[in-house]
Amino acid sequence: FFGWFDMAPIDRSIQSRGSKYASFDVVDDAVSKGKQPYNRALLALVAGAATACTCVLVVPIFNSRHHPPTSRMYVPIASDRAQTIPPRKIGLSKVPLREAIFDSSNLPPIGSFRPRDNSVTYSVPPNQGVAHGFPEGSQVSSHVGKYLSSMAVALVAAATLLYLHYRHRKAQVPLLSQVGASLHGSANPWQMLATRGQANGASPKQTKFVVVVGGVCSSLGKGITCASLGALMKASGYRVTAIKMDPYMNTNIGSMNPNEQGEVFVLDDGGEAHPDLGLYERTMDLHLRRENHITLGKIYEQVNEAERRGKYMGRTMQQIPHVSGAIVDWLLDAGSKPTDGTHETPQICICELGGTVGDIDCMLFLEAVRELRDRVGRDNFCLIQQTLVPICNGTQKTKPTQHTVKNLMCLGLQPEVIVCRCDKVITDLTREKISLSCGVPIQGVIDSHTVSNMLSVPGMLADGAVINLLTANLRLDHLPKVTKENARANTGLFTLEDWERLARRKDEVWEEVVIAIVAKYEGDAYQSALQALDHAAVQTNRKLKVLWVDSADLEQPENSLTYRTAINKLASSDGIFVPGGFGDRGVKGKAAAANWARHHKIPFLGVSLGMQMAIVGFCQDELGLDGCTSEEFDPEGQQTHVLHYMPQVDRISDLLENRQNSMIIGARKIVLQSGSVASQLYGGLTQVIERQRHRYEVNAKWIPMMEKAGLVFSGTDAEGVRMEVVELSPDLGHPFFLGMQCHPEFKSRPDYPSPPFYGLLLAATKQLESGLKECLQKGPINHYRASHISGQ
Repeated sequence: FFGWFDMAPIDRSIQSRGSKYASFDVVDDAVSKGKQPYNRALLALVAGAATACTCVLVVPIFNSRHHPPTSRMYVPIASDRAQTIPPRKIGLSKVPLREAIFDSSNLPPIGSFRPRDNSVTYSVPPNQGVAHGFPEGSQVSSHVGKYLSSMAVALVAAATLLYLHYRHRKAQVPLLSQVGASLHGSANPWQMLATRGQANGASPKQTKFVVVVGGVCSSLGKGITCASLGALMKASGYRVTAIKMDPYMNTNIGSMNPNEQGEVFVLDDGGEAHPDLGLYERTMDLHLRRENHITLGKIYEQVNEAERRGKYMGRTMQQIPHVSGAIVDWLLDAGSKPTDGTHETPQICICELGGTVGDIDCMLFLEAVRELRDRVGRDNFCLIQQTLVPICNGTQKTKPTQHTVKNLMCLGLQPEVIVCRCDKVITDLTREKISLSCGVPIQGVIDSHTVSNMLSVPGMLADGAVINLLTANLRLDHLPKVTKENARANTGLFTLEDWERLARRKDEVWEEVVIAIVAKYEGDAYQSALQALDHAAVQTNRKLKVLWVDSADLEQPENSLTYRTAINKLASSDGIFVPGGFGDRGVKGKAAAANWARHHKIPFLGVSLGMQMAIVGFCQDELGLDGCTSEEFDPEGQQTHVLHYMPQVDRISDLLENRQNSMIIGARKIVLQSGSVASQLYGGLTQVIERQRHRYEVNAKWIPMMEKAGLVFSGTDAEGVRMEVVELSPDLGHPFFLGMQCHPEFKSRPDYPSPPFYGLLLAATKQLESGLKECLQKGPINHYRASHISGQ
């Protein structure tokens, strides 16, 4: 197209075609600076774009309002879910001319260019021009002026390269790039050169960072957004990792109150972390490390230690640059370490910053995010802000989003993507208002409305064309991709279709299975356990219903209303689960729940303290050891201790040193008896890896008496000293009674539920016999093999 155009109607026409076009302006600022001619750079730009797209539309703007000369390019996106990519304005004089992205030196000659007199001569190759409307062997010559000749060459080059793209199916090249080409003094004018400069000498293999921050208020689901985004990136073939940044001063997460923090999530290396790391592991199929969780307290501790070692050479230590620089160094170090079971450097690191923009606690981290952007370069950085869009009187309000984005921009940060959290789908009017007010392209305003289950979120983000946005901002299209064949995965969720299939499966089940959880807390304090139960329920084609029973209620007098209400909940359940914990409150109630399940033949699973209290209840009932307990709750030794402090650990260290040093914590090997229920659930494995977090263990003195009474210890540690798994003898006729000293809930996956939890749900739905056969037929997965951790 040649002529003078008002771009507004063209923009509306393009957008009306499904919003699947990327547009950006090409500004020939080289002309105004007396440098390179306009034609060579535009030729390279259009031809380079044509190699990656199915068609290119270029509209030159030659009216007096645009100087230097400008053209607007529209490039369609191949994805079915695509929306427009943010418009870019490119100054051609700033385009570096280095790395080649397309070399057609083996292609037939397609013409010559004489820039001195601005003429064009183009010879159409044999059998290659008919499809584009050019007669074979025809000559195209133009002396209509500098700009028109440039456009003619550009359009013909695009047409030819388009044909070659279809014919040869060339490998992907960057979709939106700052492209330049040197046609002067070059024997091959069709060598396309492109790069976007990398700040501070960043390596081409630099991990790319996607940082997610919150706005308006907390608890908007940033963790779910990060996890789902990571799952979507993995489904697209990229290697990912994740980091959680928390602005509180705590250094030992294990000592925090579960009612405030939520559960303490245990990692393979023994790190105790925020529960969001469990969300990342389950959704992205990762095995994170303790350095993947940053707190401000850890940073201050690291900086103070470095100062005492003389790292700063006596200089004055300041928040900026020392503390903020330490955060950036931590991010770069942790973000480059593989966590997916391979030795490959992650390509993308997704970082979540807890809290909200505007909190004084977050200021140092936001400054560190700004420094991270400058350190790695804009090609390796993308900022996403998640905000709340409330509904007042039936109208979606954008003012909170506008204000939080303004606060972020005052700190030198501009979000490329805004994720709008709302109960209903974001309307087009709301998107347009947020786009206009916040300086974010309309395609960068992503809807994140309430859905029926979390498994649907990756698909919702894909519908918002997040992949296209990140591809444009991070230049992901030149990265090598991981295929299903060469992935070392512990999940079957390889593609977006797999996620959508599992989400539909969960939505379609209607028959309920009721599980009573006897615990001291409720809700987020047992987040991983709830997820493991939900994963198992989906695999058994049931909808999970949880009945919470306060274990302290089972310690009340039997004729009290509180006790009878708790017992009625146990009686109406299909299975009973007793989780772990610390402290003596409600422990007798946990033992009572285990006894009730054993007497009434209700499927039972006890984890950590739940297993220990099941043993205590068994000894009280079957061995006649009235009042027996754990040494943890009777340090004075006034009662019989069927569980005692680990004899191999000096207890004084629990008082004088870090409490974590006196715990069995992290991934440990468990040896299972062949043929036991536990071994069958793990696919026939006799050695598995699970995560531990405990101090007390079964007193070996009483083990022979327990086994004689029908309690079978079917799993031990690698040395055969510590009892790890307990079952009831088949002679007692109980459908399912299993205790695990470890915490198997930490390694559950949406499509591979934790085996002990899967066994509980199988027994609760009367499918245990067929389920065990199926587990043996499928065999084990690497997730639990003893060689998995060493291989990582």
